[in-house]
Amino acid sequence: MGSNEKQKVPWPPINKPLRRVQIECCPVESVYDLRDDSESYDLYDDARAFRRPRSNSSDFLILRKTSRPVSVDVIGLLDNNLDPYKQYMKVVDCYELAPHAGRVILVDSKVKVIFSVLYLYKKF
Repeated sequence: MGSNEKQKVPWPPINKPLRRVQIECCPVESVYDLRDDSESYDLYDDARAFRRPRSNSSDFLILRKTSRPVSVDVIGLLDNNLDPYKQYMKVVDCYELAPHAGRVILVDSKVKVIFSVLYLYKKF
């Protein structure tokens, strides 16, 4: 920790057992502590540890919502020296940017209002 060089840590950790922990006032059902036992002396060894950044080089994570309620996957870290928009666009798939229930409605001025309303009623 004393050197200024950045260490590359493989993500997700390879061959590292996950230890399930319970965090006070946290509605998330599965929170896993990825710290080694040798790291238990650090500043992140309390109930609010998951809310503080674990990386010295990044204060923000890019998260993806999973199908389980109140659950997210970490898909990337934002580097303070780079453009956050470019970093986000590199890790997000194009279909995730589209709205889930987006619809396009085209109204023709020559069609009577009653027919337009009936058509919309049938479609939705």
